[in-house]
Amino acid sequence: MMTIFCMYKLRLYSATKLGCNFSRCIHRRFSQSNVTSSNPLTIRGTIPQGGHGISAEQYAEVERIFSREQIRLYGDLIGDKNPLHHGMEVNELLKKSPEMKVLKEIGLIRLQEDGTTAQPLVHGMLSASVFSCIFGTLIPGSLYRSQNLKFQAPVFANEPVVGRVDVTAVRPWRDGVIVTCDTKLLKSETEVCIQGDAVVWLPGVQKH
Repeated sequence: MMTIFCMYKLRLYSATKLGCNFSRCIHRRFSQSNVTSSNPLTIRGTIPQGGHGISAEQYAEVERIFSREQIRLYGDLIGDKNPLHHGMEVNELLKKSPEMKVLKEIGLIRLQEDGTTAQPLVHGMLSASVFSCIFGTLIPGSLYRSQNLKFQAPVFANEPVVGRVDVTAVRPWRDGVIVTCDTKLLKSETEVCIQGDAVVWLPGVQKH
């Protein structure tokens, strides 16, 4: 197995050194598929489909609503058993974890209509996934290099939010471009839930 793995790495390295436009071929193949129309999410904005011609001051945004089931599945997947994400009965929650009272006082625990059950809190990283979703949907084959996040307000189950990326800079890198952008998750024009910035590599994409 080690020999096979080393041979694979050597071949990949050799292909890169020989100037093979591997990333460009992959990008074109993905771009030919009608990804956006088959995806239930609608991406709005000025960042071009496929990425060619991307430039500073372009943007893209998507509206999301995370359901209780999606929150549960995400928690199961990553092994996060935090009761804040499970919509427990509040008195039971406070009994098990008295420190939760502080979270209720600052708005991180919200009661549902029944007045006794907590509304599930969306995992921060699940909420932040909207940013990579935008690039992955518009420009298949795009790869994240970094993402900084500052969580400023909670997002609860079934609460509409809008994820937005604003391109601030584009520069050539390898066989494509590096895009730097501001990222925001908003409940309204004035209420920001998550704020940060990201660096994304778009293989095979040409700068405007």
